[in-house]
Amino acid sequence: MTTSRATSVRPETAYPIWEGRPCTQQDCDWLAPRLTAETKAEIEATSIFPIDKALALDLRGKRAIADSRRSHQPDALLYWYPNPDGSAGIWVGWTDRLAKSEHELSFASYLSPIIDNLNGYYPRLIAGVDARDIRRTALMTNLGFELTETFPQYGLKDLPFHFFTRIKSQSHV
Repeated sequence: MTTSRATSVRPETAYPIWEGRPCTQQDCDWLAPRLTAETKAEIEATSIFPIDKALALDLRGKRAIADSRRSHQPDALLYWYPNPDGSAGIWVGWTDRLAKSEHELSFASYLSPIIDNLNGYYPRLIAGVDARDIRRTALMTNLGFELTETFPQYGLKDLPFHFFTRIKSQSHV
């Protein structure tokens, strides 16, 4: 007779079940000190407001994304906004917890249908990423964006930035 022992998996290494919801002020307050240094640098380079205030601007275009096991502690923020030319800007910021985990591909898989849906409404999606942030640069590629422009100095802090574009006809690979 054999007996089986249940094995437990530490919550931080278990496969996450991502869920998104409209972003709240509480989510912004939680995320602000926990974002990666590169994410914070992007905000500082593109906004005159402090990080916590910049995150709280235009909440209606933002979604907090969290592992359902700790939904009150978001791991990322997805922000989209329409541009005057009919395109939309996309921005994804994430915490050190997500950036240092092994769950980037599952996170990209979660975001993929959301990006596909947005691309149905906006024929061209544009995303800017701190060029030093290799992981989020890879995320954009995984989501079907193509690197279209690099600026050695961009924004208020003259940071190196990559700009990515995703055209409606492009399919996610």
